Order: sequence, then structure tokens, then C-alpha cells
Amino acid sequence: MSKAPRIAQQLQHLAVSLDQLQLHPRNAREGDVGAIIESLRTFGQLKPIVAQQAAKPPHTVVAGNHQLLAAQQLGWPDMAVAVVPMDDATALRFMVADNRTQELGTTNSEQLAEVLAELAMAELLDGTGFDGDDVDDLLRLVENPPDLAGLAAKYGDGSAAESESFWPRISLRVETDTYSRWNALWNQQEGTDSERLAAIIDQATGE
Repeated sequence: MSKAPRIAQQLQHLAVSLDQLQLHPRNAREGDVGAIIESLRTFGQLKPIVAQQAAKPPHTVVAGNHQLLAAQQLGWPDMAVAVVPMDDATALRFMVADNRTQELGTTNSEQLAEVLAELAMAELLDGTGFDGDDVDDLLRLVENPPDLAGLAAKYGDGSAAESESFWPRISLRVETDTYSRWNALWNQQEGTDSERLAAIIDQATGE
């Protein structure tokens, strides 16, 4: 398999020297730079990042801050950038929107498992952000979803397992800012865990 060009040919006219770019100082997103580095190494840059045009460089990146960090660590001289005139307020709004719209997406686990299994069989997981263990875990989850009634019987305290007061515990991996918001909401509530959770749900639904 031939090595991918550093910047896709169709984007090379957008190349901007990295010393003419700067990270946005108010970007709250915490991305996985290591995973982005592997993606850039495998595929090269296939889409431009977005920067707020400055009267005099450096231009400020509003979408792709962690791609810029990855390119810097890789020692790249330049990247493809859509340099767009926008005022500071628009730049902030677009940066927040770009981060938020990614968080709002969901994943069809069955379809993802099928795609990853296919790539794993062909030894093509490099650069995807997934490894063999991730694929195995996802396949087990899809093929054998947890039986909540069984979990209640196994981990409940007997009477609670048969009552409406039993709450299954599910672990999730979330972004740091999402966890911080949740933790702040949780600490504002009083009462039992179930009462706290009910209060947060009521706030979210406007009840």
C-alpha cells in the first residue's frame, strides 16, 4: 500500500505554514492528540481545519485545534486551512458549535461493530482510533447485551433487586467537560442517589 500524501492533492492550494497559525486560547475541548497523530500518519490530511483570519498572522484556529497540535508534534511545515474572515464573537460561536455538534452525535453500535470487524480481519485498523481489544469489547457487547434483571439478582441486596428502587449501574466514558458539568449538577442536589438523579432529570426536561 502506497504512503498517503501528507496533504491531499485537492487541498494543497490551502496550505498555510504552521508558524502562521495559533491555537484558540479559549477552546474548552480536550481531544486525543495521539489518536489524531496516528490518523494523520495513516491517511494524511483529508479535510482542512478552519481559522479566523487575522489582519496580520498568526490566524486563530477555531476548528481543528488538536489537529494543529498533532501536526506540530509530527514536525509538519504546513497544513491545509480554510482561513475565513469572521469577528471574534462569530469565531467563538463557531468553535463552540463545532465542538458541541460532535458531542451530540450517536453511534449505531451494531453497524460500527460490523465495520470494525471487517477492518480487523483485513488488518486495517491503523489510524482508526480503535485497536483489537476495542473491537472484541464492542462485539461482546453487541452479541451479548447485559441482562439487567440478571445484574439486579447478582448485585442487588436481595429485596432491592425485586423492587423499583434497584438502579443498574452503567459505566460510560465521557469527555472531561461533560463529566465536569455532570459532577457540578450532582453536587448541587441533596438526598439519595436516586433522588439526586431524579432532580437532574427533572431539570433537563423542564419538569
